[in-house]
Amino acid sequence: MTATRATLDTVTSYADQAQELDANSALMELDIGLRSVKAGEQCEAIVRFPRLFQKYPFPILINSAFLKLADVFRTGNNFLRLCILRVTQQSENHLEKILSVDDLLKKVFSVMYSNDPVARALTLRTLGAIATIISERKNAHHSIRNSLDSRDAVEVEAAIFAAKRFAAVSKTFAINICDKVADMIGGLATPVEMKLKLIPVFQHMHQDSETAVRVWEMCRKMLVLYPAQNFVLLILHTQTKLSAASHIGISQQIDLLLQYLSEDPRSLVKLLCLQDLNSLAKTGPHLWSENQIGALTQLCIHTSDEAQQVASLRVLTALVKSLALEKFASGSDSPLTQLCLFCSTAFYSNNFYIATQAIELATAVVISSELTSELAETAETLCCAVETIIISMTSGKHQNDSLLKKLLKSVVVLSRTHCGMGRALAESLVKSIATSDPAAVVLLCEALAAVGGYSSAVLSGMLPSIVALLRAAAVEERAKRSQLVIMLATLVLQACRSGLPADALSALESATDSVNCWDGFRIARQAARFGHHSIASKLFDNLTSNIASEHLFFWLTALKEFTHAEANLACHNARQQRLMRIRQAVVSYRKGLSSLKAASTPSFPLQFQTDFAQLRVESLQAHVQLAQAGNSLRTCPPPAIAMTLGDQLQRSGRVGNLLHDSMRTFQGLSNRYKRLYQSCFDADPVTLSVVQTLQWACHLMAQKVEAVLVSCTADRARVPDIAAKTMASSSDVSKLPLEVKALQSVLVEISTGTAIATGGICFEHIRMLTEASQKLLLVPMSFPRFFFQTLQSTTIKLAITPQPKNSIDRAAIWVQSDAHLALKVEGVIQHGSHPGLFRSIHSVYLVVTSVLVKPDPVRGDTKQPSSSANDLTQTVQPHKDYFSIQLLLSFLSPGLHQVSIETFVVDGNGEKWETGPQVTLMVKSFMDHPQQQSQRASGLQYQPGRSNAFP
Repeated sequence: MTATRATLDTVTSYADQAQELDANSALMELDIGLRSVKAGEQCEAIVRFPRLFQKYPFPILINSAFLKLADVFRTGNNFLRLCILRVTQQSENHLEKILSVDDLLKKVFSVMYSNDPVARALTLRTLGAIATIISERKNAHHSIRNSLDSRDAVEVEAAIFAAKRFAAVSKTFAINICDKVADMIGGLATPVEMKLKLIPVFQHMHQDSETAVRVWEMCRKMLVLYPAQNFVLLILHTQTKLSAASHIGISQQIDLLLQYLSEDPRSLVKLLCLQDLNSLAKTGPHLWSENQIGALTQLCIHTSDEAQQVASLRVLTALVKSLALEKFASGSDSPLTQLCLFCSTAFYSNNFYIATQAIELATAVVISSELTSELAETAETLCCAVETIIISMTSGKHQNDSLLKKLLKSVVVLSRTHCGMGRALAESLVKSIATSDPAAVVLLCEALAAVGGYSSAVLSGMLPSIVALLRAAAVEERAKRSQLVIMLATLVLQACRSGLPADALSALESATDSVNCWDGFRIARQAARFGHHSIASKLFDNLTSNIASEHLFFWLTALKEFTHAEANLACHNARQQRLMRIRQAVVSYRKGLSSLKAASTPSFPLQFQTDFAQLRVESLQAHVQLAQAGNSLRTCPPPAIAMTLGDQLQRSGRVGNLLHDSMRTFQGLSNRYKRLYQSCFDADPVTLSVVQTLQWACHLMAQKVEAVLVSCTADRARVPDIAAKTMASSSDVSKLPLEVKALQSVLVEISTGTAIATGGICFEHIRMLTEASQKLLLVPMSFPRFFFQTLQSTTIKLAITPQPKNSIDRAAIWVQSDAHLALKVEGVIQHGSHPGLFRSIHSVYLVVTSVLVKPDPVRGDTKQPSSSANDLTQTVQPHKDYFSIQLLLSFLSPGLHQVSIETFVVDGNGEKWETGPQVTLMVKSFMDHPQQQSQRASGLQYQPGRSNAFP
């Protein structure tokens, strides 16, 4: 587990992080370094600015820091200017937070009047680096234009760099510089090397459609004037970039590339055309015509160059995976039919690049189209070819990890899409493991685990072979033995969802004894994910005695208690013993929760783990409550007495009220699982599926109990449609991952059960509820990946303006009741090592509310006016991970108000997530009359310029 492994370093460095300087002190320390007379100390201070920006990415600090750097740039030497240029380039995402742009430009631009061409060149590159915030400054445009005519090559190259940056962000500059660049390229005085550097400037002139068309035509004429290979390569690539960025003339660019592909004899030009066609196939696949697709197909089939054939197959694969698949006309002579026939031959090519790319293309065709007779024949040939190529590539003679990974991805996609192919492909992978090179064995096991992650039946038939491989790997000594043991143990756990046989269990135990503690934890984690809790509990128990860290000890103890509780639930026993085991599981979960709280740290609060385990133990208690409610049916009044009562629910006695309480408990758990789902923005899709399935399980039980209660009214119209409400989005259970497949199958079985009879609560109803509860509890609980490992990390840091002073007696912001408080909320989105791996932030949703917590005793009015409460919402789209909004809040009722600011995020699909944070501040509202002058004078007045970016 990455998070667990990093806990030791994080815990030990947390004390050091707490002692770090705040923003003001850090900026003052760097300012002292900038003012030093020693060049080394100045350079050290300059290179530390990017880290300061990353830690405190708020406008006030960034503005002050860049102004200080601009002063050094103006007065320092060229080496210091070079360091400042690198800092500016590294801090590109923070440039738009600079407030004093005019002062910054004035200080930097003053160096342009220097007689040193190197200083002017560094200034031009710095201007290009900050082009996004000075895009329309005429003095910068004029200096770039003049520097293009300089006789110093260094200054001209810097001017070309600046021209590229300004042309990409300024429409005016692009229009004005277009003719200048064209004249320089066409001029005889311009060296050839300089012309080659000027041509890429054109690819950034996509701000205006007319300019883009004009530049494209100019490049088209240059192809005739400069037929040399280096010019043709650069001009064609520039045209492709321009068309892709402006989305204008893509079809014409495709025709031009196809023309050069068929007419130009130079191989490098053909390869570049195919690379550009590949990028256009991904950028605008809907703009490809049938004739263009047909021409590319014919070129792919009839070319004799293997590199060009691989590149053309790559382009066709991108088209097949996109909307352009509809333009592959059907028929005997269609491009799709010709491609299938060509791929059937290319599968067995001596060039593995051609064979692998043909397999990827055929896989995309098979999974994207209906299996006609021709495609079915292609699919059979594809399976045979995959088996043959895997054996050839893993023999060690033709080892290529990149090709093997691409081939195994096709195997996984085919296995998940067409289950009939999965078993044959998995058997070929298992056979290849025993004879493969050690470097390829791990990749084959990873592919098998990906296939088995959605279907344990594919691996169950090959369990003896996998167990034999695991025994052999446990005793061998080689470089990747530990990784191989973990992967094979995972395959064994996936193949035996219903329970491990004796030989598999002994092999797994011997394998865990042969690896180190970290690898043993990874195997235990996999066992907990796939429902083998008895094995996981033993492994976690063994690991607790080998841990030196206190937090990790409590973490492993919590995992041991959780898996021990789930192992107790998996036993099939009588009804009374089942209730006893549920209670024992609840006790184990309570112990685990106590250990989990002890394992949490400020760096790793383990919030999801705590909430997930808490909901699980409350779900077990809800099932116990339901069983106790069913037992109370025996205490219902006799029929003679029951007939004298009012309705059917009262005639059932105490059981009706207990079932009603049980229904509300399950419904509350369902709502809490939903909130847990909404808080897991960084979770992987399988984890979200697990949480959502548990929510459906609680909702299903609530509907079952509600149906029994409603049956007492003899109104069949009020009985809920359980199947429609619960399983509307889970009709195809076979395509679900293993972690949720068993529970989803049980939910489908329960929701499509027998009809509920009316006429009062009877033992048949209680039996139905008891069976449903027992079926849910017997399904092995899956601890999802997010419980152990976080692959994506997204946090939001807020800065609220204004802020009160830190003094205890002045902990509130003072504002007059007849005035408004201007509240500014700034936020920075911080990412981990894999930003946007599962989902990314599209917009931020802020909710600002205020509550009167303490009325003003001088006024003597304890009632708050209805219009004094603030309830505002605002949606803002972050730009380069930064957002800022301003709100006006009114506090008409004098007294102490509490303002709460809640943060939500909205992903690309429009789904809202409760990521936090939630910030609160106190506001003191007062009346402006003479009796309160002394009180107002001693308080803190509203300070618009103060921000909590500087604690």
